[in-house]
Amino acid sequence: MKWFLPFLAAISLGELLSHNNSVAFFATYLLSILVVVFYGYIFHCLIRTRLVKFLIIVLTIGFSASYMISFLFLDTGRDFMFYFMINFLCFGVFITAISLSYLYGLVVSEEGIFPLRMPGFWIAFGVTIFYSCTSVIFALYPIIVAEHLLLFGIPLHRVVPRLLCILLYSSLSVAIILCKKYPIESPL
Repeated sequence: MKWFLPFLAAISLGELLSHNNSVAFFATYLLSILVVVFYGYIFHCLIRTRLVKFLIIVLTIGFSASYMISFLFLDTGRDFMFYFMINFLCFGVFITAISLSYLYGLVVSEEGIFPLRMPGFWIAFGVTIFYSCTSVIFALYPIIVAEHLLLFGIPLHRVVPRLLCILLYSSLSVAIILCKKYPIESPL
């Protein structure tokens, strides 16, 4: 979790830069690669199964490369980033599946530690809720735009991820607090 604060600082800076139209496209893709690498590393540390660790490494490299290829060659219109959305949805499914498999492993494990006291539980919980819900919202993006679906007067595809960020970063904060007593194992 030592990388959480630099990660959060980079995310905050990237979000601020994404409101500047001249660098928004670049910032969005750079943040996406950073998110893939960060969560790939976190779950690589959490998961104990060698096959799943290998899968995480391969898919982290694959998603990072896919974002780079989309940035460089495919999403040239920059108005509607179709390939970015495809990458985001695929990564959302992947990271949700990894999170759920980790949560399942916690439930069936016999280590004697209550899962709510484990930092990994809170990381997986926040990631599962955030990515499963935002993936659904972005999958429905054309319908949300066509039907002008709003929540609190803001387009649904803009307000839901913002609200879910509160849950995600709160969960990560709880994980940081719990790391002192129950540290996350290193993959090394």
